[in-house]
Amino acid sequence: MKKIQTLEDCPSWVQEHSYLQPWATRKLVLRDALEQRRLDYSTSLFDRRPQEEHAETAGRMLHCWIHHWGTARDAKLMELGPMEVLQSICEGKGFVGRGELAGNPLFDVVHAVAYVEQQNKAVEFFVESYQRLAIQYAGKRDPNLANEAEQWWNDFLCWLGGTLQTDTSAAPLSKFDGRTTLRHWFPKRLWGFLRNWRRSAQNRWNKRAAMPEEEIEEQGDNGMNTAGRKEELQKFSDIVHAAFTQLQSEERCLIDFFYVQNLSNKQVAAILGKHEGTITRSHQKAISRFGQLVQEEYIKHNEQLEVSNERDFAFALIQLIKDQNSEESDG
Repeated sequence: MKKIQTLEDCPSWVQEHSYLQPWATRKLVLRDALEQRRLDYSTSLFDRRPQEEHAETAGRMLHCWIHHWGTARDAKLMELGPMEVLQSICEGKGFVGRGELAGNPLFDVVHAVAYVEQQNKAVEFFVESYQRLAIQYAGKRDPNLANEAEQWWNDFLCWLGGTLQTDTSAAPLSKFDGRTTLRHWFPKRLWGFLRNWRRSAQNRWNKRAAMPEEEIEEQGDNGMNTAGRKEELQKFSDIVHAAFTQLQSEERCLIDFFYVQNLSNKQVAAILGKHEGTITRSHQKAISRFGQLVQEEYIKHNEQLEVSNERDFAFALIQLIKDQNSEESDG
């Protein structure tokens, strides 16, 4: 089915369906019903007051409704009218198999849009609704993944909504259109993410395991050659300090809490009085911005620096700072 943005895009079978009223009348009723639900759902998912018009959300909700009416049509339930279909899916009842949708796909469409737009309420609701399920699902596939959840959960949240990307159109949740519910949709995406996450971690381990022992010893844990290390670290420290001072006070606090004091996400949320989902997003943004600022400082100093992943680069910077601080305190 082609993507539907407005009621004028509806398939001919929808417009020609003889259900009490002509299409010109029915589409106005349907538009008002969908819009009212959008506003109701947005209140609990958007941090700001719901907009009177939000074409992206409205278009996806309409596409969702058409899809489910199409499944009713395929199931020979064409006696159902548009409002009956709408009411049914809002109650979590579909028209395929046993008809259990495990949620309201229209609500989930609004949730997906709000999440990609980085609304705190949407992220928090996702964490509350799906974190435990995600860890249970991962544990069934591989018990080790459940034990490693603290290592991958935040990255999974950012990947879902494209939090660290300039263009979020490729984010998984940007493509969610309500043909199913998020409860049924996210496990497949989670497993795909975890396979890539595990593969990346294994590749890093294999690369290090393949290095000669003397090379590992020479590079040290941070991969920096010991020759001229103090001089390089001083230059590096000056650049990083200049970037660090450009961060907002909350961003500096987050980096200090996580990487100097080694606090957990839960502990930081308690200290700042914010939801864990909000801290997760703010933490990832702070890391990404820190890496970007350091790159800009390198350019100011006419230094060449190529970084493929700002967040990974920022983690490396923080580790180097901690190593340097440790050396100074030992000295």
